[in-house]
Amino acid sequence: MTGQSHEALAPYGLRCEHLAEPLGLDERTPLLSWRLASARRGEWLYQGVAGPAQAPGSTGYRELLIRPRPGGLAWARAAYESVRGTLRTAWTRADGELRLEVGVPPGATATVHVPTGDPEGVRESGIPVAGAAGVTVPGTGPGTLLCRVASGDYRFTAADPSGTVP
Repeated sequence: MTGQSHEALAPYGLRCEHLAEPLGLDERTPLLSWRLASARRGEWLYQGVAGPAQAPGSTGYRELLIRPRPGGLAWARAAYESVRGTLRTAWTRADGELRLEVGVPPGATATVHVPTGDPEGVRESGIPVAGAAGVTVPGTGPGTLLCRVASGDYRFTAADPSGTVP
């Protein structure tokens, strides 16, 4: 980080609280939250783990990209207040299944990369994605099923690409 002050990475507003797991399971775990002095430094956390971002070439958050990367984590959630409204993502893993909730604001569309080892088994609100309202499937990517969605709320379930969380 040449030429950058490490104060930009210093957390402020540090607090510890107990919150319910993001998808409504009745697990209570301590959550340590903070804000970074430089918002750009936290971008990797939102975009790289939870997944929400503006699609390349898009303006005004008209086209969104949701690409969660669970890695070895058990869950993540993020919300971003865009000019169109709140973009929300939350995912969790349990019993070999990955559950991904997505909220796309009005006037926007999104490409959702659903992490899975079994693209044929991906469902939205319990329905196979091929027949789910508001969802089209343009293809697959490495370890993901690509789903195009309009504005609204979606609940995807898929086989966890890594099997289980350590």
